[in-house]
Amino acid sequence: MNKHRLPSLAALALACASLGPAQAGVVVGSYDPQFGPTLPELSYRGSFSFNLPDSWVDYALSHNNDFVDLTGENIWASVSLTLFETANPANAVSANFNMHVDLVEIDRTLLHLRSWSSFSAVTPNQLNGFAAANFNQFSFQYDYGLPQLTCLHCNDPDPGSSAEDVQANLLGFDQLVFHRDDAGQGRLGKDGNGHNLGLRSTINDQGLVVYSQAAAPGSGQQVPEPDSLYLALGAVAALLLIPRRRP
Repeated sequence: MNKHRLPSLAALALACASLGPAQAGVVVGSYDPQFGPTLPELSYRGSFSFNLPDSWVDYALSHNNDFVDLTGENIWASVSLTLFETANPANAVSANFNMHVDLVEIDRTLLHLRSWSSFSAVTPNQLNGFAAANFNQFSFQYDYGLPQLTCLHCNDPDPGSSAEDVQANLLGFDQLVFHRDDAGQGRLGKDGNGHNLGLRSTINDQGLVVYSQAAAPGSGQQVPEPDSLYLALGAVAALLLIPRRRP
């Protein structure tokens, strides 16, 4: 897997199908890294979507703080997580679930979501028994914009064992997030070809997150952006591992 490969259009389209008609304030993200040397044959990809009203962006601005606590709000993300064999992506297993959005980070210059967190991890039973994952069980959590996939008691089938939990590394991590305002317009506008721009995050050689503006992946070919994806399939659900950042 390439170190900075953007997620496939298929992942975006699959995420779109889960949302239905276009929604104001929708946030969409996608990511696709490998697990790491503990499970060298395993990669994973995923997606998310949730509605974030403009009022929360205004809140970040008025309070002069990038981070907004949403623990008491009824904001839930629709999440999709897929484990797949690195050498054979068709060999895969998926789980779909909801996670509460507890914290968001707003880029107050771009007026765009940079990251989000869900403080409670999920353990999707649908992922158990996957051969490419060595039949391990996993927990999953979004932590400051990063999809934290953890192998529980890794490579030891005894649930009472003292085997350590192993968290996936972020080599190859590449994420693209689109954020619309309440009027349904992309917050970063469009590129020169008329494609909606999103906020891309990758990890540099020092392990730090690097942000840039980017359209949906495509090399010289016309790739459906969220506008056309919403019309064709609904709205997208797609995201996010990096060193933990704290406010």
